[in-house]
Amino acid sequence: MAGAVTVLRDLGFVVSVAAMRSVRDTITDATVTIRRDGQSWRYRAAIKKAVGPVIGHLALAFSRDVEKQMLITDHVTPPVGDELRRRGIQFVDADGNAFLKQRGLLVFVSGRRRTRPATANRPVRVFQPSGLRTTFALLSVPELIIAPQRSIALAAGVALGSVARVLEDLRELDFVAKVRGELRLTHRERLIRQWTEAYARVLEPSLVIGRFSSRSPKWWRQADITTIGAKWGGETAAALLQRQLTPERVIVYVMPGNNSLLSRQRLRADPDGDVLLRRRFWNFEVPHWRPDVAPPLLVYADLLASGDARSLAAAEQIRGEYLD
Repeated sequence: MAGAVTVLRDLGFVVSVAAMRSVRDTITDATVTIRRDGQSWRYRAAIKKAVGPVIGHLALAFSRDVEKQMLITDHVTPPVGDELRRRGIQFVDADGNAFLKQRGLLVFVSGRRRTRPATANRPVRVFQPSGLRTTFALLSVPELIIAPQRSIALAAGVALGSVARVLEDLRELDFVAKVRGELRLTHRERLIRQWTEAYARVLEPSLVIGRFSSRSPKWWRQADITTIGAKWGGETAAALLQRQLTPERVIVYVMPGNNSLLSRQRLRADPDGDVLLRRRFWNFEVPHWRPDVAPPLLVYADLLASGDARSLAAAEQIRGEYLD
């Protein structure tokens, strides 16, 4: 935050900052007012340590009243800066890159390199692969938080020893606390937001099996995948849940080593295919949920990672109906 304030002052603005955290507004970390030449502009600022190339979650978070919102971060690369600007997401980073656009205000600085090495803090295990799997299980089946750690490890598909370390980090980050004598997940919406961001960056790439093409674009409507433990994800799952979306690509989470879907549906390897196979990484079922669809949190994360307007609209509906 301090670096971004310095950048704004170097650009000739008088800057005032007020911390803010509302239960209803989990995106805004502070309000920032900048003044110059007798004019002032007020922003609701979201502070993030880093911004990766997948910014669907940001596009959704900034979809309302985007002209009054500002992203503050350590560093924005030129490609990410171009994408943020294309989506109208205003930002300032600590290295001097910025895009600000309101009535009477236009600032665009791009291409400034990182001026200092990234800090080498201890990685937060919650947002590393085993932590993401564990947190996914806890968010999807909240009752697991009071289950034996062995049960959590089995549900998440992780080693038993990693569960204790992840729970310790969740406590340190204030995502787990005792409520009336029992452990509970807390600040659920903020945890969901951080999980979806880390999922797209850290976990999803490791799940890829390959891309395939099918003989019919509607094959998924008649396919029964429950017998092989597979689950629909992304736009396909949203289409089944909402019936208002025709998926442009089909995402299927399959059990590791089970290739029967390929032969059953005559899928053939194709680097440009519209069928994406990923490894199923969890070992639990969500109570009262469609048996052929991935847990709602994963469907939501897939839609955010897609990043297009159709998927973001579907993600917002999924969040409102199944996650809030």
